[in-house]
Amino acid sequence: MLKRICLFVCLIFFTGLSYSTNQIKDQITLFDSDGRMMFKSYLEESPLGRFLADKKIRHEMVSTANYSGYTADWIIRDGKLYLENYYAEYKSLDKKEIEAHSKIKKLFPRAKGPVLAEWYTGTLHFGSGKERQRIRFGHLTLFDYLYVYNIRNGIVESQKTYKYPANTDYYKKRDQETTAQVKKMMAEGK
Repeated sequence: MLKRICLFVCLIFFTGLSYSTNQIKDQITLFDSDGRMMFKSYLEESPLGRFLADKKIRHEMVSTANYSGYTADWIIRDGKLYLENYYAEYKSLDKKEIEAHSKIKKLFPRAKGPVLAEWYTGTLHFGSGKERQRIRFGHLTLFDYLYVYNIRNGIVESQKTYKYPANTDYYKKRDQETTAQVKKMMAEGK
């Protein structure tokens, strides 16, 4: 009996994971060395997340499509990552519509334009071109090109481009590394 209950709970849990809502992603615009816009895309990561957490700024989730309650617009120009805008979501008073309000002036009151993301160190992933494949239960879309940018204190340190289908191998390797890190942390009791 206990075995059946455990099996039922696992089945419900994993079924729920496979049908979870896709999240609204931050948008990024890439410019070439002449200052011309190359393309817009969606980031897999949210470079603002750690900054908001450090400042103890939280937003109410008003939609299952946006657990964080905010989205941001980013720019990569002249080898630097900039925050162009930041929107917090709120339900209207009649609770029928969700509204997004620009909040960049609340975070950076003296900003007169895009803000250099000096707080961000990490890797950014985004794609461009034709949609080729959806993986991870549809939560990740593979395009013709995958761009991987390594950022340190808002400065682009390196950039690599993967053309489809090589980007599928990149994601498999990254997933294996992440799984290994999680297993190690669990073994260490973290």
